[in-house]
Amino acid sequence: MTPQKGAMGYKDKGNVCIAASDSAGAAKHYERGIKIVSTLGTDEQAKALLLSLRLNLALACTKEERYFDAASAATKVLEVDAANVKALFRRGVARARLGSLEDAKSDLLAVVKADPRNGGAKKELKAVRDRLVEHRKKEKESYGGLFDKGPMYNDKEVERKKREAEALKRQKEEEEQWGKANEQRKADGKEEQTLEDWRKEKKEAEEKAKKEREEKERLKPRPPAIPVAPPKKASKKEGGGGDGDYQMELDEDDLKIIQDTKKQGYCYFKRTLSEQDQQLLNAEQMKLKTRVADPASIPEKKEADADAVRSAWNNAGTWEETEKTDWCKGKLTEAFSKVSVTVGKDARSDPEFLLEKLGGFDFASAAAGDGAGGGKGLEALGQLKQALSKLRASVTSVEIVEADARVICVSNKTKHLFEFNVKVKFSLTIDESMGLQPQAQEEGQAASKDAGLVKTYKATLEFLDMTNGDVDNGRFESEPELKWDKGSKWDSVYDDRVKTCVADLKAGLLSALGVFFVEYKSS
Repeated sequence: MTPQKGAMGYKDKGNVCIAASDSAGAAKHYERGIKIVSTLGTDEQAKALLLSLRLNLALACTKEERYFDAASAATKVLEVDAANVKALFRRGVARARLGSLEDAKSDLLAVVKADPRNGGAKKELKAVRDRLVEHRKKEKESYGGLFDKGPMYNDKEVERKKREAEALKRQKEEEEQWGKANEQRKADGKEEQTLEDWRKEKKEAEEKAKKEREEKERLKPRPPAIPVAPPKKASKKEGGGGDGDYQMELDEDDLKIIQDTKKQGYCYFKRTLSEQDQQLLNAEQMKLKTRVADPASIPEKKEADADAVRSAWNNAGTWEETEKTDWCKGKLTEAFSKVSVTVGKDARSDPEFLLEKLGGFDFASAAAGDGAGGGKGLEALGQLKQALSKLRASVTSVEIVEADARVICVSNKTKHLFEFNVKVKFSLTIDESMGLQPQAQEEGQAASKDAGLVKTYKATLEFLDMTNGDVDNGRFESEPELKWDKGSKWDSVYDDRVKTCVADLKAGLLSALGVFFVEYKSS
């Protein structure tokens, strides 16, 4: 049997164990398979098998509540395939169980972005968000929002990541030791050990060695105590107190300090100054007298920089924050409700555009092409139709599902923070009337069955984790999920233009978010 087939065998055994709810047994089989495949080099089939085994190991370890091992296995997959959705999901779940909520949120958001229909990822992401909200709420209650956001929170996050990196380093070192131990066992003709069994044996060996050291130390003969002669009794001449105390040997400086202390008491500022120190002190006192006598010599105090001016509610210059969630919800709803974009020209207001398109179209060739049975005439007319049509997307309603907005001020610097989950409903109208449809019908009755030439479709854009960082970066960090209402089916010739119209609507919403943020900062 080849090594690759042997590893495949362990994978199949692990899968059988998973089906039988024996996740511990499955983990052992997957670990054995990984050990074999790791020796096969860079063969593409071996690489694929190794990724599959590590993904399965992450699943088994999660079921066994070995969350650190699960996260480690998934991370190794992502080092090779950074966009692997299964690895991101399993690492996100493991990190959530370990309490690394921000990292878990990042992984699960990436899964939802790549696979919007992944119900499991959405469920886990919601649970992580709820825990984060609860965690922040408790911190705010305990510390008045001190650690909610800001430098100290960042320090805490840096420290946590540092600990995680150190733990990962120890994990890698441990795996290397395990691999060497298995190589030695293989050379000795013994069966290879799983990582779990090796850890158990190592721990037992360390405890045994510790007990042996302690016993050896206990039985070690102790040297006899060396008698110490009493110190020489000091005489009055040597500076002793004459009351039976023993006196250390003192040099000339020590005796001088003792004499000064007896005269002046123990105070640093009563010490005798050297001639040089006295001269420096006299010079500084003279400067001080000159400044007091001449007020013009005192430098004028400069006004604080604009950045450092304290707000009325933060006059103390310490950490403070104010809640702005309700205000921001109203303003953001107002800003988004005004967004509307158009793709294509309005032939009614630009008849020259209509004439140019119609004049440049070869109706005879189109008719001949259609008559030949190739359908080219209809295709050409379809292209003309979509070129003359106008698409319009307009926001119809805004629902802010979750919101958190606050202004914080620390060290005289103000930050305006927000985080929203928003559902934006909009209508998309495709107008094929080429400007011949009455204006009133276009605006009010275009969707009626009789209109025919003007069709309207409805959809929703769902934004997760919309933050002030999106404004700073000039893009939505988390791509919104687009959901069309049932029955939204248009002619395929409009596919590209519909995508363009939706993209322009997103850009319009981002621009509106920027306008809202400017108003928020000036509030």
